[in-house]
Amino acid sequence: KTGAALPWDANANGAVNGLAVSGGTVYVGGWFTSIGGQARNKIAALDATTGTATWWDPNLGTNYGYVSTVAVSGTTVYAGGYFTSVGGQPRSNIAAIDVAGGVTAWNPGAFGGVGVFALAVSGSTVYVGGEFASIGGAARNNIAALDAATGTATSWNPNSNYDVYDLVVEGSTVYAAGGFSSIGGQPRNKIAALDATTCAATSWDPNADPNGVVNALAVSGSTVYAGGRFASVGGQTRYNLAALDAATGAATSWNPTPDYNVNGLAFSGNTVYAAGIFRTVGAEPQSRLAAFSLPAVDVPALPETHTPALSQAIPNPARAGAVIHFSLPIALRVSLAVHDLQGRLVVTLLDHMPESAGPHEVRVLTEGWRPGLYLYRLEAGGSRATRKMLVVK
Repeated sequence: KTGAALPWDANANGAVNGLAVSGGTVYVGGWFTSIGGQARNKIAALDATTGTATWWDPNLGTNYGYVSTVAVSGTTVYAGGYFTSVGGQPRSNIAAIDVAGGVTAWNPGAFGGVGVFALAVSGSTVYVGGEFASIGGAARNNIAALDAATGTATSWNPNSNYDVYDLVVEGSTVYAAGGFSSIGGQPRNKIAALDATTCAATSWDPNADPNGVVNALAVSGSTVYAGGRFASVGGQTRYNLAALDAATGAATSWNPTPDYNVNGLAFSGNTVYAAGIFRTVGAEPQSRLAAFSLPAVDVPALPETHTPALSQAIPNPARAGAVIHFSLPIALRVSLAVHDLQGRLVVTLLDHMPESAGPHEVRVLTEGWRPGLYLYRLEAGGSRATRKMLVVK
């Protein structure tokens, strides 16, 4: 409420470029070689309460490489950047690491550029943006969709003519930001909406400053927030940060006006956070990080026939792990978490993740948990469902 920093201090000795939160763990990537009181080479997991580094240590394995972006989906941490190995395994600029430890066999390999800058996971698809000429075994210019199981490139191929810096998936739409002037088969200046099935650019066209760049995106309800280095977007003069109508692409009246680059955007409740290298916002001193309160948006409850279905975990009782199945009637953002009987969060499996209509499954690792009864809760579209899971030894 005050804006003062909390005591949490991981004390990284180099830049942190990307982070993702899952339950009580903060996964981070960047340029550092020490963080949370431990030697960690460019990627680490931190305790969300204390800021100390956990035992999780994939180790980038190179002194010149770095991690640009991280994403968590279920029990997998995806990392993108500029590197040649992770955890002792050869990996070219993109990798998947299990939250339980080792690097997985998933190995798309991004080649022909300086690496991966953006990751977004939706169901069984990993969307990737950056500067590359091939990935997942196929020619792809700066943007691609990969099979989350095999790592191979899907047929989805928007073909961006310049770097892609951020990606956000919302239902059947993939929003892309970068330095491009052409993507999805259409002229689009720095920002575009792509059909998640056909890869074609939709009619949505905010047309950002052609001499600028869009670095970051965030979506909340019917509004798309864009940050970067630009002087106009959505048909209006907007400096470096804007809110755009998700239907028309027009800029709304929201106009904070930071004086320089916005590099990152994130939501928490009714607040949007902006990070960058700005020193003022709206002519008021505000250095590098700012928070803006937004009007609350009521999420209408789904019709009864549209309620998501949550199934019993298999196996139940569980020893080392279980699989949770759920089904969505339409594409929705989904949260899935496990709590103990005292209501304490044990693990977040999905955190407001966009998921497609149809059946889904998420694996939860229970090894190391205390024996007993746990509750897992699914939240989607204003609807909530809870089931019980017994863990035994």
